[in-house]
Amino acid sequence: IGGDNDKSRRTHGGELSSFWLQASSGESVSHDRSHEQRRPRITRYQELAHYGSRSGHLRKMSVIVTNAKNRIAYAIVKSLGEKGVEVYTADFVPLSMSFASRFSKGHFLYPSPFREQEAFIESIIKNIGRLGANVLIPVFEETFLLSKYKETVSRHVRMAIPDYEQILVAHNKDRWLPIAQRLNIPVPRTVSAVEMRNGNPCTLCFPVLVKPNQGCVHEMAGE
Repeated sequence: IGGDNDKSRRTHGGELSSFWLQASSGESVSHDRSHEQRRPRITRYQELAHYGSRSGHLRKMSVIVTNAKNRIAYAIVKSLGEKGVEVYTADFVPLSMSFASRFSKGHFLYPSPFREQEAFIESIIKNIGRLGANVLIPVFEETFLLSKYKETVSRHVRMAIPDYEQILVAHNKDRWLPIAQRLNIPVPRTVSAVEMRNGNPCTLCFPVLVKPNQGCVHEMAGE
């Protein structure tokens, strides 16, 4: 989302829920807030929390938020719940914090998306139908898997996530360097551990910043 109001669209609590509510209803996301300022904020959210069904009747939105153990998920659940949205939470960890939120109408466990990928997708689709959910909000690295199966999952629910290839580019630091070089963006001298193991001559001068290619995934004991 670009434009002069980028700062006002930072993805925290209320602003995040505002974007998701608009995206789920099929509305275009606009930066013109002149009309919004002339009416109470709560009225705007009440209107966004409903959308027209195919038959033309209004019905209340129902949302599934994954990775319920995550603090980001808890903030999303709280923000949506305060605006009257029906929220269900899900995770593969039994004692996930968002399960205990008063804004979580219910919760369910799904198989680990890291170890049982197909079973995870099947569970998500099954519970979408069981709960009658309209919107799915993935929070953490299960987004990768949902993006990979976006065509299949999107037949059952609305999601606002990038294509799989776009996520891979953004998440893999080793793919940033050629893009930056192509765009003439200055970058520090970079060498991979694989290149060094394969005998690439490289003299490192401190200070040196060492980072993994991808963010680390920490799973609970037993997973």
